Amino acid sequence: MNRTQEPLALHASGATLSKGRSKPEQIYAIGGEVYVRAGSAAWKRGPASDPEMQNKVEDLVAATAEFVQYADQDAHAVQLTKSAGTVQLRVHVASQKLSAVRDRPYVKKAVRELRPILEQLRNAGVAAAENQLTLDRLEETLVLNPTTYRVISHRFRFTFLIPYNGRSITYSQDVTEGSLETFSGEIALPAGAN
Repeated sequence: MNRTQEPLALHASGATLSKGRSKPEQIYAIGGEVYVRAGSAAWKRGPASDPEMQNKVEDLVAATAEFVQYADQDAHAVQLTKSAGTVQLRVHVASQKLSAVRDRPYVKKAVRELRPILEQLRNAGVAAAENQLTLDRLEETLVLNPTTYRVISHRFRFTFLIPYNGRSITYSQDVTEGSLETFSGEIALPAGAN
């Protein structure tokens, strides 16, 4: 991931894994717009305020601000661990009904990621009320350099259990991103992204 401040821009590349298949993905966020390309598909463009686009953009600097928000709302929610060469901030939710933890900001982020999946399931005839859903686990970890407080990595993972016909459909997501060095270049959209 590369990020610039002036102008504010972000470029990330990686892969998504779904049903055992990996697909390369590129994301640009420039000037309030997000551009996403999955595999060899055409570029998709949308406003950064669109929840679907927010689900695509993973920003290490924004993750730092989110952890400040988590601590402001509940000082006991964020666990701090110091080890050789790193400082780790972590929030964790053990298995419980979604309705019991829904108001926590890190759970709200997971629910935002879950919404498109719930819509797909409803369209396929699987309708589960929110009070029936179980957040099986959630963990978000931010690793910082203890001297510079520069973000080294960020991981956000969760699993939901969605009841269906006496069983559960499991939906999991595990997003990992890292920053290895300082970026001093420029970020520009590739040809064809407009």
